[in-house]
Amino acid sequence: MSDETPQDSEFNAFYRATYARTLGRLMYKWPSLPQQDAEEIVLDGYRRLWSNWTKVRDPGAYLWKAVGHATIDHWRKQGGTEEIPCEDPGLYTTRAASASGEPEQYVAVSHIVSAFQQLSASDQKVIREADGMTTEALAEALGVKPGAARVRLHRARQRATKVITQEEGNE
Repeated sequence: MSDETPQDSEFNAFYRATYARTLGRLMYKWPSLPQQDAEEIVLDGYRRLWSNWTKVRDPGAYLWKAVGHATIDHWRKQGGTEEIPCEDPGLYTTRAASASGEPEQYVAVSHIVSAFQQLSASDQKVIREADGMTTEALAEALGVKPGAARVRLHRARQRATKVITQEEGNE
């Protein structure tokens, strides 16, 4: 007779069904990440999911968020030297061409941290609180109406972009 509970069975089935896809997704997002590190990060994500398994409504979303947090923890332990790909080619410098021949856009993490520290405390709070929240949840956290929360977030992001752009221009 097995000591496995229905909860264990559910989690084990979820793990077997999603592990390879989650690892592949992480390796695709961060191609410079060594496979062993990626495997450890994904397993850490599953450990975080398991500790909250009975409370989680959407295990796939929770897992990916946990993997994201584990990845951040990994980069912090490595000294925060990883560079983050950017979408706006007008703001940042380019690196050598990738295998496809197209230059990739990057901004160093240190530039983002420095720019974030130059923002006002209220802008920092809005940006920090907004991570992964709905507009309604952000509004509740800030103690304002949803429309005001959207405006504050938009303006805080505009100011952050301006500070990053200025910092990049000074180099």
